Amino acid sequence: MKTLPLALMALCLGHAVRAEDPLVQPVIDGCIDRLLASGAATQPGGEVIDTMYSEAGTMVFLKDGNGRIWQCFGYRDGTVESLELADADAAEGAFARAAEKAAFAPERISFAPGTSGAALSGALEPGGAKQFVLGARAGQVLDLRLDPKGGDMYYILRNPDSSILLAGTDAAVPFNGQLPQSGDINLEVVNSQSTAQDFELVVTIE
Repeated sequence: MKTLPLALMALCLGHAVRAEDPLVQPVIDGCIDRLLASGAATQPGGEVIDTMYSEAGTMVFLKDGNGRIWQCFGYRDGTVESLELADADAAEGAFARAAEKAAFAPERISFAPGTSGAALSGALEPGGAKQFVLGARAGQVLDLRLDPKGGDMYYILRNPDSSILLAGTDAAVPFNGQLPQSGDINLEVVNSQSTAQDFELVVTIE
């Protein structure tokens, strides 16, 4: 991954995008190389705003250190077909997609040093859902307790390979079980109420 001198970094936008990274990253690197070679990026810094992957090729939107937005089209081998300044509509669309992806990106649950658990709180809109990810090893025991504040909620647990570990389960039923796989466990919390509500989540791994 290219990091210098432009220090462009790809956004982490959820599980589906991470699955594409090996295919998208060569395009990002190729686009950064092309931008640097053009001499147009005169200031350090920048970021990847959005990527649009397809089998035909990938469109990458870059923001350079001058604040200008570039759109670049390339292929999985790193070959770049085009690089040009994005017009206002294309740039606006890239920022809008990035914001939408970020809103649906899972929140990573981390434990403080020396601890084996964490307590979190959140809020969900009517019918809304939120996803969390938690790294663990096969054989460890996960204890999960979800406490909605005012109504019905349920949750779903998925293994690192996306298979179902626990199907939709009422929040009143805690989970305590041994994990069959190593990697990121995905937890989805769903508000089944027609009103917004807060929740608390306590997770422990032994």
